[in-house]
Amino acid sequence: MSRGRRANLSGRKHRSSNARCAIRIRLQLQQHARELALFNLAIDSKLRSCDLVRLRIRDIYQGGRVASRAIVMQRKTQRPVQFEITEPTRESLSNWIREAALGPEDYLFLSRLHGISTREPAGRCNLT
Repeated sequence: MSRGRRANLSGRKHRSSNARCAIRIRLQLQQHARELALFNLAIDSKLRSCDLVRLRIRDIYQGGRVASRAIVMQRKTQRPVQFEITEPTRESLSNWIREAALGPEDYLFLSRLHGISTREPAGRCNLT
């Protein structure tokens, strides 16, 4: 194994840039603003899902627009991570923020299942 590259021990293949492009196009055609913004930001930031769902608008939004860079404190390592937000991602985030009418203190990606965590079984939550 070459130095600086991690082995893929999970048995899953990494998504190629063609596959990422195909996913983006499908999300755009289906007009899934939230999913497109989440997918694009996940690719740009390489953050864990637990860190993505904890983001608030104020973490990525400055001066009335989505910032070109952001710094986030990782939950697992408690270390800051800086990442670039590319123009297509900024555009998809802006569209999502506008469509959802989110404010600075709102979470960027609210759960579609009334706050159920990705690790909490649905049977243990009260959805009424």
